[in-house]
Amino acid sequence: MIRLKKIILPLFCILSLTVANAQIKVGQFVDSLPLPKLLNTESKINNLSQLRGKVILLDFWATWCSPCIAAMPHLDKLQKTYGGKLQVIAISSQNEKRIQSFVDNQSSDLWFGSDSLDFYRKAFPYSIIPHSVLIDITGKVVAITTPENITAQIIADVLAEKTIDLPLKEDNMDKDSWMSYFKVPDTVKELFIIQPELKGLPVMTKQYKNDPIYKNRRISFLNASLALAYRIAYGDVPYGRTKDSTSLEKRAEMAKQYCIDLIVPKGQEDKLMHTLQIHLKEKMDVQADIEKQLKPVYVLTIADKKKIGSLEKSKSVDENFDGSGENFSGKGIRFKQIAQYLEEFGLLDLPVIDETNDTNRYNISFSFMPEKKGDLKKTLGDLGLTFKREQRKIDVLVFR
Repeated sequence: MIRLKKIILPLFCILSLTVANAQIKVGQFVDSLPLPKLLNTESKINNLSQLRGKVILLDFWATWCSPCIAAMPHLDKLQKTYGGKLQVIAISSQNEKRIQSFVDNQSSDLWFGSDSLDFYRKAFPYSIIPHSVLIDITGKVVAITTPENITAQIIADVLAEKTIDLPLKEDNMDKDSWMSYFKVPDTVKELFIIQPELKGLPVMTKQYKNDPIYKNRRISFLNASLALAYRIAYGDVPYGRTKDSTSLEKRAEMAKQYCIDLIVPKGQEDKLMHTLQIHLKEKMDVQADIEKQLKPVYVLTIADKKKIGSLEKSKSVDENFDGSGENFSGKGIRFKQIAQYLEEFGLLDLPVIDETNDTNRYNISFSFMPEKKGDLKKTLGDLGLTFKREQRKIDVLVFR
């Protein structure tokens, strides 16, 4: 599960790290590797070596990873296009029951495999998914990359035994990037550093709300775009509530990723975000303003007061929650946190506004199957909530 306020997932999904024992790299041959347990095929094949003569595409994914799910129609199209010349195997380290539930709600030609012991992850180490491994007809690994790089033309070239050159996805397996990259002496009073991105690591932010030394006066960004840093500096503005009126050149600059570390002096904790705004403007010379604009939104409302009344109330005032693409768990939360979760995890394609007019705090946990049409709305309905599309004036962060 992921602490929403700690980690941001715009383009990929982050996993805990595993040390590889027998890593297989690009250019090496996969002589013999037992297949993970396959859940949706009657094939008697149990080893990758038995697929020799076909192109093999291993796609590492998870049901809670939105970019992984978004890539599957593309992979399924490749499978349908090349039929018996290609075999795509979607491999997840989740438990078999969850994967089987996903498979049961799909119409796909992909093979789905359960690798709960992380055997394949040790052979092809990764910390970010989706993660793709392409193997040619001779059993040689010809690419370790991301799904969007593997096109129909790439498959055709591999089948024709042509040399391909795709961007290498080589994840950084450092177990504590914060300590290795953001370590500073405890005596530092103030600091602003902006450095190049760290290849192979995800986008993350860290705020030091419980740190005895830097509490509320430090914020760090790992591989964050300047646009993301701006959004956080102006109040954690979700991506869907921004408007970029700058030039194409400026937008490209804003999209570049950096590692940023900011510390303000003790006594100036309340100026942390304003200081970040100042430094970003000096870096980019971009004017940012919060404006009210009429936008299409989803409105979260109460559908069943009786169900709401049966929810567990809480005396806690902690408004943090844990969430993923298919789970939510919060204690002491208000319904505005559920609206925030729906929007910030991209579960709905528009901003989400809480209009329940309920100020009670609840302990709420729920799970749903994003692959099952209507399951999210049904799950919220079980809580007594619903959402509908409307138009509202909302705060928008405008770049000029």
